[in-house]
Amino acid sequence: AALPVDPDLTITRTVQPGSSMRSSDLAVVELRVRFGPAAAAGCREVTELVPSGLAPVGASARWYEPDEGDEPPDETVILPYAQDGQRVSFCVGPTERHRTFTLRYVARVVTAGTYSWEPAIAQDPSGQGPAAMTEASSVTIR
Repeated sequence: AALPVDPDLTITRTVQPGSSMRSSDLAVVELRVRFGPAAAAGCREVTELVPSGLAPVGASARWYEPDEGDEPPDETVILPYAQDGQRVSFCVGPTERHRTFTLRYVARVVTAGTYSWEPAIAQDPSGQGPAAMTEASSVTIR
């Protein structure tokens, strides 16, 4: 509440299969980051705290090897650079070609229950200055 709101940055969260899931489900979480026309260049640190009933799993940053015949990655889909415990971290900044990005990770169910999902926050890596946050929500695991 003490951070000023960044007028040139918005962030929203979507979860598949939704806010209610079974113990056998994998959650695909996408954070949609949009930069306004006056957004300053440079990285915004995006921090997501995964609810206690879920654990982040899967790939983090990927390598692109054009000499190996790899297809170029979609520049608008960003994977986390770190997944430590319940914290998932991304770095994303506007470019001349792209102002909207999808930040994606996968989490598996670890414990049934109803859990609070704290807001994800996007801000300058220094932790100073304006920020954007998702809405807080909850998830129920059956």
